[in-house]
Amino acid sequence: MKVTFTTTLSAIVLLATAQTFSKVEINPLQGTEQFLWADSSKHVYGAGELSSFVEMNGVLYFVGQDTYYNYELWATDGTQQGTHVVKELNQYGGAYIGKLYKVGNRLLFAATEDSGSVWDTKFFDLYVSDGTAQGTFKLADLDEWDNSFLESSRVVTFNNKLVFCSSTHIMVSDGTVSGTKQLAPISQYAQGFGYCELNGKVYFLLQQNSGLQVWSTDGTIQGTIMMKNLTSSSPSLNYATDMKAHSGKLYIAGAPSGQGSDLYVYDGNPNGAVTKVQLTNVGSAYPSQLHLYNNRLWMVAHNQSNINLYVINANHQAMVVSTSAHLPVYGELASGNNRVYFADAEGKTIYSVAAENDYQLQQIDLGDKRLPSYWVLGSSFLIAKNGNIYFAVYDSTGEQQYFAKSNGTTVETFLPATTNVSHPFNMIVSCGMADVFDFALFNNKIVVPANFDNSGRELWLFEDDDLSPVREIETLQKLTVFPNPASDNVTIVTGQGNYCQTNIVILDVNGKTILKTTGSESNVRINTSALTAGEYIGILHQEGKAKGIARFVITR
Repeated sequence: MKVTFTTTLSAIVLLATAQTFSKVEINPLQGTEQFLWADSSKHVYGAGELSSFVEMNGVLYFVGQDTYYNYELWATDGTQQGTHVVKELNQYGGAYIGKLYKVGNRLLFAATEDSGSVWDTKFFDLYVSDGTAQGTFKLADLDEWDNSFLESSRVVTFNNKLVFCSSTHIMVSDGTVSGTKQLAPISQYAQGFGYCELNGKVYFLLQQNSGLQVWSTDGTIQGTIMMKNLTSSSPSLNYATDMKAHSGKLYIAGAPSGQGSDLYVYDGNPNGAVTKVQLTNVGSAYPSQLHLYNNRLWMVAHNQSNINLYVINANHQAMVVSTSAHLPVYGELASGNNRVYFADAEGKTIYSVAAENDYQLQQIDLGDKRLPSYWVLGSSFLIAKNGNIYFAVYDSTGEQQYFAKSNGTTVETFLPATTNVSHPFNMIVSCGMADVFDFALFNNKIVVPANFDNSGRELWLFEDDDLSPVREIETLQKLTVFPNPASDNVTIVTGQGNYCQTNIVILDVNGKTILKTTGSESNVRINTSALTAGEYIGILHQEGKAKGIARFVITR
C-alpha cells in the first residue's frame, strides 16, 4: 500500500500502488539466528550490515556479510545473477572491511587476514581491488589495530590518489604498490582529520604533542610540510573538530584551551593569520555539521537562543538562514535539488532552504510519523534527486518503519506487500539494534538494505519513474527555440544575456550526445545540417550546471 498525506490535511488517504521493490539476495540460506544480549531474544540476521556502496565502471561495490560477521567485498549489477563476492580475503572468517574509496579504476580499503573471533585482536592493512579476484590483494602492510584509520573523516581522494594517516606516517596511495608511499612521520596515533583540497594541495589537521597543526601535501615527500601550529599562533587553538576548504580559504571549527568552540578562517599560508568568524555576539557558536554545497559553506551553530542553520557565501559573508521562522536545527544536514535539508528536534518536520541568495524556506510535515534517530553511520538522512527526496520514517503508533518519498509538499510511504517486519531498516550493532540510513543511488534506482520479509537484511532496489534521467531533464527550465521544426539551423534563446559563457549539448531522444557548442550570446545559433531527421533535445549548461532544456524537430 501507498500512504499519501500533506501538510494541510490531517486525513490520511490510502492509495493502491504497484510493487516498487525488487530483492537481490546476499544470503541464500535465509540468514542465521543471532543472540542479542540487549533484549535476550533472537533476531533473523540474514546478510546483515550491508554498507559502503561505491559505483565503479557501472558496477556497485559494497561491504556485505553472507554469514555472521563475515565482512567481505561484494559486487552487483542490480540483478541476482550479477551479485557475488569479489574475493574471500580472510580464509579464517570475516575480513572486517572498512569504508571503500574509489581511486581511478581501483578501490582502496582496510581489511584483515587474521584469524579469531570478533573480540580477538586483529591487525588491518591497506588493500586494493580492480573488481576482479586476481586484482584484489594486500597493497601495504600497515598493522593498524582497527579499520578506523580509513574512516571518511580521516582520508581524502586527491588527483586519483588517497591521502591518509597510518598510526605512524602520513601516506599516499594511487592503488599500486610503487605508488603507495610514506610521506612524513607523525607522532604515534596522531590521526589526521579535516582533510580538504585547497589550491591544488591537500590540507588537514593533526593533533600532536606539540599542539594542533595544519599540514599540507601535494602527494610528494618534498611537498608534505607542517604549515602552521595553531596552538602556538594567535589565537591559540588547542582543539578542533573539523576543517573545510571554501572559496580559497580554510574554515576550522575549533577552540582555545578552556573555551567553547567557534569558527576560524585561515588562508593556508605559513604566515597567514587565523581569525575568528563572528557567528554570534554572545558566547561561543559551537559550529558543527560543516557542509559544502552550491559554492557555499553550511553549518549548524548556536546564537544563544537557537541552534540555527548558518551559511557562508562565496564572498565569505556569514549569515543565519533559519532564524526568521525561529527553527532549531537537529541532526545531520543533507543537500540536493539545489536545497539544503534539516530536521526539527522531534523529527516530525523536514525543513529546507534554497541554496541560492534568497534562501527561501520550505517545510514538509510528516504528520503522525517522524524521522528515525540515526547515529551509527553519521551520514545525511535523505537522498535528493529530480525535485524529490527519499528517506525513512517511523510510525510510533503502529511501531512500523516506512520508506518515504516527498516532492516538497505531499509525502508518500511505501513497503513491499510481503513485509511483516516492523523495523526493516535497523542494523544489528553490538548487543542491540540501531536506526541507520545507508541507502544509495545506483542505475536510477535506490539501493535499500532492509529486512522486509523476515529473512534478514538484504539488498532491495526501489524503482521510481521520478528517478529517471528523462524526468531529470524535464525538470529544467523550458527554453524557446526557433524555427521549430528546423532544417540546417536552430536558435536557442538562453536568457543568459550577452557575454555570459554558455554551453549547449544536443541529445537525441535516447539521451545520446550528438554535438556540443559554446556561445556567449542571449540567442545561440546552432548548425544542425549534419543531423538526421527526428526529435532532439538541447541542454543549456552554465557554470557547470544544467540550466535549461529546449526540444526541437529536424526535418529533411
